[in-house]
Amino acid sequence: MRTTDGEATFLYYLRILGRGIPEPVREHQFDPTRKWRFDFAWIEQKVAVEIEGKDHQMNQRYTSDMEKYNAAITQGWRLLRFRMREMQDDPTTSIDLLKKVLNAGRNE
Repeated sequence: MRTTDGEATFLYYLRILGRGIPEPVREHQFDPTRKWRFDFAWIEQKVAVEIEGKDHQMNQRYTSDMEKYNAAITQGWRLLRFRMREMQDDPTTSIDLLKKVLNAGRNE
């Protein structure tokens, strides 16, 4: 399993700031036909996180990412996308948003 700098940074801050958040599944394959994977997934809650690096801004990659993300949403996944820069500059905001999404519906 290849880990990018952004993914390593996210995991680092998740472990420090994400008290109470269970460890995610890494590289979860959510689509058996296309073999698409999420960087991080909480399968029971159907929540996924993708860390976006500079290569995701390139035209072909951007287009294929949109296809992947739209497919995930149609399959019932809630998807959070964070840029590597956000992880470096303000990890608390991203981890707090993840907590909110993971806890959504628990109090209903």
